[in-house]
Amino acid sequence: MRETLSYREKELLRTAPFQGVKELREEIAAYLYRNRGMQVSPDCILIGAGTEYLYGRLLELLPKDGVYAAEDPGYRKITRLYEGNGVPFRYVPVDGEGICVDALLASGASVAHVSPGYHFPMGFVMPVGRRQALLSWAKAEPDRYIIEDDYDCELRYFGKPAPAIQSMDCNHRVIYLNTFSKTLTPSLRISYMVLPEKLMDRYVQKMNYYSNTVSSFEQYALASFLKQGFFERHINRMRKYYREYRNRIVQYIKEASLPVTEIKGQDAGTRLLVKVDTTLTDTQIKWAAKEAGLKVECLSEFCHEKRPEYDSTIILNYADLSEEVLKEAILRLAHIFA
Repeated sequence: MRETLSYREKELLRTAPFQGVKELREEIAAYLYRNRGMQVSPDCILIGAGTEYLYGRLLELLPKDGVYAAEDPGYRKITRLYEGNGVPFRYVPVDGEGICVDALLASGASVAHVSPGYHFPMGFVMPVGRRQALLSWAKAEPDRYIIEDDYDCELRYFGKPAPAIQSMDCNHRVIYLNTFSKTLTPSLRISYMVLPEKLMDRYVQKMNYYSNTVSSFEQYALASFLKQGFFERHINRMRKYYREYRNRIVQYIKEASLPVTEIKGQDAGTRLLVKVDTTLTDTQIKWAAKEAGLKVECLSEFCHEKRPEYDSTIILNYADLSEEVLKEAILRLAHIFA
């Protein structure tokens, strides 16, 4: 940021282009090519202050008669955005590989929101076969699109990250979304969206009156951060840190004698799904946790259609907790089931 103030005096006095600062869009395109296998033009990238803002612009851009598909279980904020904008949507179930394409077809949806790089809250990575089936679904009708929410793809602990669905798309049906809020800091409200050329042309023609919502100062600073390789070094440090942290957390869970039957989500991200053997309902677990000074979430809270296999599963998010606090929380949690 000091460097940007020193060398970008004139640029900082100008209004940022509606798509975002060109230098940042170029660095994002180069980063996506190196790390996600995507070949995209900087001209097809939009910068915005948060994914919710970009999603709002996207809902204006896509056909008004479109029906949206939301993963079940899935990220609740997406359906709230649909409800807030009066957009028709359907819940479509997921299995261990991702959104069920047969159910997606039966739903009548024309736009599918998916998180293949790291599913929230289930924690799996969508395999290539399911990605190809999803692309075939989109190809079958002219106005079908896939919204690929890749918000947490960087924190993968085993092997190389799977290529983005967008990198496999030969028919220009994938809209790619990602953010720097998760990998750098939540207070840095910089997200980006990669549009197919046809949609980008429509945006330029009909929606270029929207001013860019991110400070050009922060955009230039982030562009320099990317260009000098600092961001990728930061990601590598974060992977190492959270991989070791996650291993210690799993050990703490075992030492605390929690009645655990299964732990999922260990391959990526910053949360674990901990299934416990208990006669307590999820509501009772939450109340008991509250009395113990804990705020916990259960997997069933993210489901529209309740399923028995999702009961008694606690979501343990460890991204912003110190090790001492987390150890104490696990001990208190174990006491609930004692």
